[in-house]
Amino acid sequence: MGRTMVMLAACAFAAAGLAVWAFGSTGDRGPWEWVSVTAALLLVGLAAASAGRRLREQRSGEPDEDELSRAVMRKASSLAYYLSLCAWFALELFSGRLGLDAESLIGVGIAAMALAFFVSWLWAKVLAVHSG
Repeated sequence: MGRTMVMLAACAFAAAGLAVWAFGSTGDRGPWEWVSVTAALLLVGLAAASAGRRLREQRSGEPDEDELSRAVMRKASSLAYYLSLCAWFALELFSGRLGLDAESLIGVGIAAMALAFFVSWLWAKVLAVHSG
């Protein structure tokens, strides 16, 4: 239960930091910044939902991980690694056309890595559920 509480605390701190950024300063923000904040909020929300589900499962006495969840995580992480490599290569290839500065490019790359992991986890989970 300790890891779940740490995950919930990290989600709360991330959401608080995003709220401070969004409502604290009065500077003009570009569309890429709003896309980044929206993606970050989506990821924080998904992490909080996952932590909440894990907390409910732990309270009902279910084990933290079983063989299927470990297999799904292993398959998703290996696929996400290759997708992330492709995303970074594409970002490097099109960085001149996108017109992003280095900080924004790194932010988009990290968001692409998170999206790649989410998509690969979803794919592995659906594949595992439908195959057996």
